[in-house]
Amino acid sequence: PKELKTDDGIIITDELKKYIRDASALIVPSFAGYFAEQNMHELSEICTKQGCLLIEDASSAVGDSKLCDGRYSDIIVASFGKWKPINVGYGGFISTNNDLMKNAEMAMSLVKVHPNSENEILSKLNENRLSKMISIAQTIKKNMSGANLVHGNKRGINIMAEYSPFIIEYCKEKGYPYILCPNYIRLNRKAISIELKRLEYE
Repeated sequence: PKELKTDDGIIITDELKKYIRDASALIVPSFAGYFAEQNMHELSEICTKQGCLLIEDASSAVGDSKLCDGRYSDIIVASFGKWKPINVGYGGFISTNNDLMKNAEMAMSLVKVHPNSENEILSKLNENRLSKMISIAQTIKKNMSGANLVHGNKRGINIMAEYSPFIIEYCKEKGYPYILCPNYIRLNRKAISIELKRLEYE
């Protein structure tokens, strides 16, 4: 596996084009670090031209109108674990629009599904939890005047800000959970991830 240089989590297409000829697959999250939307349409065009599979981790984007879309990604995977938009505490899915999974039918038939999981998942989807999360993040960004946000103009369900004691105090005052970066699955430099995805949106 090779890691690509990114613009604070967002795939840099020129970097991708350098390496994609030798790649079998590109694995990318819908929202980089949960805070910035990837351009899946553009990534799909590049991968398709080079015969490279595009695998999207859509754990943060199930139910979105632009992301988690089988027209762009060859394979979509997602988790329904804790603090995900579809938070049922367990499980997930693998999805594809082509014949990639045809030979995996027997293996998939061995997967056990909790009898109530369908109802739990559908209830979370019907609540429009993801759109609520994105909308709340956008509103909070507007109210954070003076903060240096990372990709503040992009959609996301978390907010990433340059490190500042002011941001920590702001989070404590508002009751927002946060993670200090560098953090491999958020941002690999000094910053603060405001973890809005951990809030209850019932």
